[in-house]
Amino acid sequence: MPELVNLQVKLAILEVKWSQRGDKFLATTGSKLLATGYYDEETNMWSCKTMKEHRSSITTARFDGTGLFILSGSTDSNAIISSAYMPELDDKFSDESLPFPKENFGDVIIQNSLSAWVNCVAWTPNNQYSFIATHDAYLHVINSSDKSTVSIPLSHSPFSHIIVPNNTNLFGIGFDRHLYQYTFDQTSGWRFLKSLTKDHISNPEGVASSFVDVVKDNPLIQGSRNSGVVSGGIQDRLSTFQAGSRASVSGGIQDRLSTFQAGPKPKLSIKVTSTVQTNIHSANVNSVNFIENHLVTSDYAGFIKTWSI
Repeated sequence: MPELVNLQVKLAILEVKWSQRGDKFLATTGSKLLATGYYDEETNMWSCKTMKEHRSSITTARFDGTGLFILSGSTDSNAIISSAYMPELDDKFSDESLPFPKENFGDVIIQNSLSAWVNCVAWTPNNQYSFIATHDAYLHVINSSDKSTVSIPLSHSPFSHIIVPNNTNLFGIGFDRHLYQYTFDQTSGWRFLKSLTKDHISNPEGVASSFVDVVKDNPLIQGSRNSGVVSGGIQDRLSTFQAGSRASVSGGIQDRLSTFQAGPKPKLSIKVTSTVQTNIHSANVNSVNFIENHLVTSDYAGFIKTWSI
């Protein structure tokens, strides 16, 4: 049964994320507060501790892999790594296994004043590096070992989302809705590798084949068809959209309704003839997840896409 947690904030909750262990969650707010929730065994209920180090709305935050540290970003153009250490939950961790020494809850470990507000943040699985994507098209990389920060100018639009599936690769989606890959090597550090969408423009026959193949073979994403009725699968929705777009405007609502009721076309073309069609989504992306070597993305138009990486 759902349980109510009072975060004691007056403005909107902007983002909520769980720690990897599942014993804490964090909530960013428009009240300049970063709330950390945990289950209190003594009171047998969820409790909350807050930090107020930012001077404006906190747009994003993530726990590191241990759950003892939080990287947060704000519209005040600051990114802060702070301690989320709670003795009752975290004493089992030795300092040697942590990216930073244990500090009291709320203590600031690193604070970076940047030149634009923060869109998204992430950590590598081994907690060696953390990432801050700002709206001036920079990717800032913090090295936990020496607390240094390297700023990488992007040759494309700012990132709206970043995800780090392993210790040597970062995937990001820009506000241009293209998917980009950055990689790490010992010689040059973190660097741009390629665009997984733009690089296919000159090869229309092969573009997006990874996406279509995954969708085609995945019953959870494909959806089902029953007597021509659209049931929500991506191919069904795309085909229905294509059919609807061909309806005559002069025919009015009745013609367009008839086109919709006719159901999806039997085949979905994957040929690409323009840059617009190679965009990862036709609307802004609102979530990105990594599941079993696949990126799963969704947008504000209601579409979900899966990319084989």
